Amino acid sequence: MTALMCAVAVLIFQVRINLPRTDKRLTDRDYEAVDQVFSLSIWTIVVGLVLVLLLTTPDFLACIKESSEAFTFLVYLLTTHFISVIVVYVIRFVRAYERIAEKK
Repeated sequence: MTALMCAVAVLIFQVRINLPRTDKRLTDRDYEAVDQVFSLSIWTIVVGLVLVLLLTTPDFLACIKESSEAFTFLVYLLTTHFISVIVVYVIRFVRAYERIAEKK
């Protein structure tokens, strides 16, 4: 998922650069929406990488196995956060697409 979000972040960055400032139907909120989608994709990448590191760390460190309840809770919170960020990202991406690409 993180690799996919890296590709999407590049795509959104390119879209943001290519948005014309002379288009009268686009408002500052539209440009802000694209910026927020880009920020959410970068945040999803970071959280996904941290989650992968946390999930692979117990194999190498014996001290984490001793506090497995706290570690499990941390992984659960990060996974929930990761999923909620993806949901918010998809909602904002669709709204920005409707506004900019479909000219609604």
